Amino acid sequence: MGNIVDFAEERIKQFVESLRSDDPEIRKKLDNDFDKDGNSYILLEVRPDWMDPSIIRRHPFAKFKFIGTQKIWKLYWLRANGKWQLYDPLLEIKDLDQIFEEIRKDPYGCFFG
Repeated sequence: MGNIVDFAEERIKQFVESLRSDDPEIRKKLDNDFDKDGNSYILLEVRPDWMDPSIIRRHPFAKFKFIGTQKIWKLYWLRANGKWQLYDPLLEIKDLDQIFEEIRKDPYGCFFG
């Protein structure tokens, strides 16, 4: 299972990189990153605090978790109350590309608003 998650991490890095602007000036104001927590990955919007630009804020907007026993991924979105909600349109995901495509399209405004 570790190999699947390790392989996934490289693909996730590539996806996050594809979300980032090529312009370094824009990246100072709006960037993307991710954190790993066990078999879960959290995608983040990174930007300066609007009141104090010296403070950098990392806002989560998507989470996906590998369920090793079922060999599937589960996708979550962050509700306004700060709780993760299972993303109902894709309940059981076999391929990370499905996750990446759904996040990029964001047809229900769950990830980018």
